[in-house]
Amino acid sequence: MLALLLGVAVAVGEQHNPHWRLPVREGVLPTLTVVDDTLDAAPERVALIVQDAREYAAKYLT
Repeated sequence: MLALLLGVAVAVGEQHNPHWRLPVREGVLPTLTVVDDTLDAAPERVALIVQDAREYAAKYLT
């Protein structure tokens, strides 16, 4: 299986990548790129990506 990594900048540069979150599906790893104040600027979006990563791990890595 080839995993496609999707880098997501939730706070900075979002205008360049409107697809900041994809549906959880096998082979697409939820990832998060943290720059400067990402954690402070968009904590709710960071939490969603972490939630997606936990869901991915439960479904496809156990």
